[in-house]
Amino acid sequence: MTAQLPLLLEPADLAAHLDDDNLLIVDLSKDQVYDQAHVPGAVHLDFKRLLAGTDESIDEIVYLTGFSEPSTFYRAFKRWVGMTPIEYRKLKAEEDAAEAAAKL
Repeated sequence: MTAQLPLLLEPADLAAHLDDDNLLIVDLSKDQVYDQAHVPGAVHLDFKRLLAGTDESIDEIVYLTGFSEPSTFYRAFKRWVGMTPIEYRKLKAEEDAAEAAAKL
């Protein structure tokens, strides 16, 4: 049985659990960081791109990124980005609309 692990942990702490078949590693790093150094076998999901570039519901993104609860995702996202997922999605939509209008 898999021990309960925190959602975020250092590579050295993760190493002891890499042989566990029940472990899903989701890498939420930026593309350039993932390209330079990542955990082999990790699923790379750019959560910001998922929020800004798709119409997926936030609940679906929570599921895709491996978070167990939407509230956990919201707290982590706000800590990492400085705003909630809803605020981020709205901001990106406004930026995209302004960029499209500027091209007219």
